[in-house]
Amino acid sequence: MILVSRAKSFEYVLALYFLTGIGSGASNVPVMGLVSHWFASTVRGRAAGFIVIGSGFAIVISGKLYALYNVELPEFHASVARYAVSRFLAFPEFVR
Repeated sequence: MILVSRAKSFEYVLALYFLTGIGSGASNVPVMGLVSHWFASTVRGRAAGFIVIGSGFAIVISGKLYALYNVELPEFHASVARYAVSRFLAFPEFVR
């Protein structure tokens, strides 16, 4: 998804979303297998439904929260972004 934000053409975005879809589909199959193994047959459909709606619900909620977060806390947003870059992208603990 980070690469999609840096895409310069529609074809590049299309290819990256294609790869994202393959990854999502490949992760969905084992998760559904786990649902059928972990839950009894009486609640298996409900559990699978919650798993399927979970990612879509998270996208909707995070989109609303992110907009609120940018408007209400811009200075906090900048500090979190700096922290994320320094901790997660630079991997300082692996350099030492």
